[in-house]
Amino acid sequence: MIRQNNFIIFMGDWKMRKSKKPFYKVVWFWLFLVMIAVSGILFVTLGDQMTETEYYKSRLETKETTETTTTETTSSSSSSKKTNKKHEALGLGEEYILAKNGTEKMYSITIDEVGQNWNQFATEQMDYEEGAFKGLDKNKILQIKYTYKNYGLEEPFLANSQYLTVYDQNGKAGQLTNAQDGQNEVTEGKSSDSTVWAVMPENVSDITKVSVEFKDTIVGGESFFEIPM
Repeated sequence: MIRQNNFIIFMGDWKMRKSKKPFYKVVWFWLFLVMIAVSGILFVTLGDQMTETEYYKSRLETKETTETTTTETTSSSSSSKKTNKKHEALGLGEEYILAKNGTEKMYSITIDEVGQNWNQFATEQMDYEEGAFKGLDKNKILQIKYTYKNYGLEEPFLANSQYLTVYDQNGKAGQLTNAQDGQNEVTEGKSSDSTVWAVMPENVSDITKVSVEFKDTIVGGESFFEIPM
């Protein structure tokens, strides 16, 4: 065997072959390493970009959700303030309509009469010694008649006398009696009237103005009336 340069020559039945180079001296080995390095860099870069994109997307969605919630809360608060805001006092014969969200009618209250023009029930009770006004000073008894209408309540509605408070011109409240003439529960679209009596702090003849306040603790309505005497 004779070694010449990078070739090995076998004598006799000979053949010639080139000797192998070390792997780190082969070009394709370095190309392969370069490809791996480039792929790694691209992967990290794209991953960072996706992470950054998802971060800002998450921030944007959070901001939009917060803004929407704030807007809804503000809108709800404004609507609530409008609903609960006390209206100007109404007069005799004027209808107060309680409307949900300002548009959906629920029920109404109207003060029809205030004074001492006794109805049949009161006249009978006045003449009866054991009647509803037994022991009361008739000069201080004030009769209040009102109409109530069910516009949109599913359950039958009655404007009970316990929701009423009556004041004189000085803001002093009268004491409602237990008598109430007319206690019909009305279904949707129907109306009825009721009459109640209050014992005022002074003689009715000395009263110049009456204020009637209706506060419904069940449905939630509030209405105010001022009636000159």
